[in-house]
Amino acid sequence: MRIILTTCLLMISMASYGQEALFPKKTFSMSIGYGFGVGGERSVFSAVPVQLEYGVFNIGTRASFGVGLLTSFGWGTYPMRYYGQKERDCIYQAAPQFLFHVTALKKWEFYAGVGAGIQVRTIRGINLEEDGMWYFNDSYTTQIKFYPQIKIGSRVQIGNHLGIYLEAGYRIILLNAGVSIRF
Repeated sequence: MRIILTTCLLMISMASYGQEALFPKKTFSMSIGYGFGVGGERSVFSAVPVQLEYGVFNIGTRASFGVGLLTSFGWGTYPMRYYGQKERDCIYQAAPQFLFHVTALKKWEFYAGVGAGIQVRTIRGINLEEDGMWYFNDSYTTQIKFYPQIKIGSRVQIGNHLGIYLEAGYRIILLNAGVSIRF
């Protein structure tokens, strides 16, 4: 919690260097990236997050508040404790989120967000036969879980509509980077 509060205070203090909010009221943004997320109790998976966000209101001239939706598809194959077995996961996630944006420089902003979402994880067991060929066994389960999401990020606008971003978060998406389009 201290890290989040410290980050927010740093974001507010840097706002005096920006000219105007990069994500003002009534702005729509769509982002797609690649990163890593948490799959289960012992796994990290590759993820392709797609995020939609809408600017709700401005806070002064350099900060704004937005709402959005984070969706993600992930996958991974992990060795199990039993000899010759692996586990293949497919993970789908969706999380509404609330974000606070602060413009640091003319084309550079920081943001922090919170949200909560649902994760649907399908797990399929894979066995290794003696001849070295993998085959799917009958082990197939689906888990549905609820998770919180906390994240911080930074975005640099390359043009009027295109930007690149880097985010770090807790639980749903750990680390991701990608491109962002602003409308």
